Amino acid sequence: MKLAYSIKETAELLGCGLNRTYDMVHKNTLPHFRFGKKIMIPASAISDLVDQSIGQNDEQVHRISPAS
Repeated sequence: MKLAYSIKETAELLGCGLNRTYDMVHKNTLPHFRFGKKIMIPASAISDLVDQSIGQNDEQVHRISPAS
């Protein structure tokens, strides 16, 4: 596993477009750093974003599901 991914690689990993990935970077939703002119996304930031999204989806499912 790599330590960091480019914007293009991140978009491919997340299954979203380049524009969406750039939006997340510019809004600081997705932590990043510059390596020269290249924007790099730490692998841990991608993993955290996915984990956070899964947690939000779980909360939505519990709110929608009827109480037992």
